[in-house]
Amino acid sequence: MKSDINKQITRRHLKDHNDTGYVDATPAECIAIQWELTKLAWKLTDKKF
Repeated sequence: MKSDINKQITRRHLKDHNDTGYVDATPAECIAIQWELTKLAWKLTDKKF
């Protein structure tokens, strides 16, 4: 099946990156993301939580 969507790809360099740190998520979503990162970090240390 052929798609009718045209996509434009822009090549950018790290020096062009302008990250404000803004995340479009609710506080609950942000905490859920952080919890998943915390669990992954603990797995790297072989600690039980």
